[in-house]
Amino acid sequence: SENSIKNSPFQIKTIFGTVALLPTSLSNVPSCIQSLLHSLLLMYNANMGGVLLSLESGVTLLPIDYEIQGSGAIVTEDEESTIALGSGGLKKSYVGGRITDDLPYVHFKFRTKGLLFCPTVGMKLKGQVIESTPSFLTLTTHHILSTKISSEKLHKQGFFYNSVSMEWTRERDDGGADEGGEKDGVLGPSTSIYLDDTVEFVVERIHECAGEVSLDGSHPSVSTM
Repeated sequence: SENSIKNSPFQIKTIFGTVALLPTSLSNVPSCIQSLLHSLLLMYNANMGGVLLSLESGVTLLPIDYEIQGSGAIVTEDEESTIALGSGGLKKSYVGGRITDDLPYVHFKFRTKGLLFCPTVGMKLKGQVIESTPSFLTLTTHHILSTKISSEKLHKQGFFYNSVSMEWTRERDDGGADEGGEKDGVLGPSTSIYLDDTVEFVVERIHECAGEVSLDGSHPSVSTM
């Protein structure tokens, strides 16, 4: 559905950028640009707003004077996000490269499409538990990101740590239905989080350093998926 696509962390984006190549690369400029982009795979890029997972085959060279408004700006094009890695206006000119001053580099502008993993604060994601300690849970999300849920967040959801079984457990209230009279007995007698369990959580904070990204999560709940 349209809502599920909007809420998905996986997005196809159109990427605009500028590269500086040495004259030895002029025999096949698109291929050289593609190789440079491959070095960004599985790295978080702030301009793209996510982790680059894959690229379409082929790069389109843009006119020399093709300019994009605002560094890192995002525009809508055919219901897909367009990422501007450069800066400027929007006009057409001749396709080719440009030499600046007396430096040997030739500057090319390009466009391509890529699949990105784009988590946002407040988004619901799922992760597999790979570490359970009294201080936090560590999850891996789609084998791409590391997520930590602190003991403070777990305690707020009614979980306590069992040092013998090394699991986080939440006992079910004995008061029957909730105060609002909803969903009594759905969770059963208790809910426990073990290693390898799938846990749904809400993204609370995103940390990024040198292309590596990790998440802080909150509101954990055991997923049936």
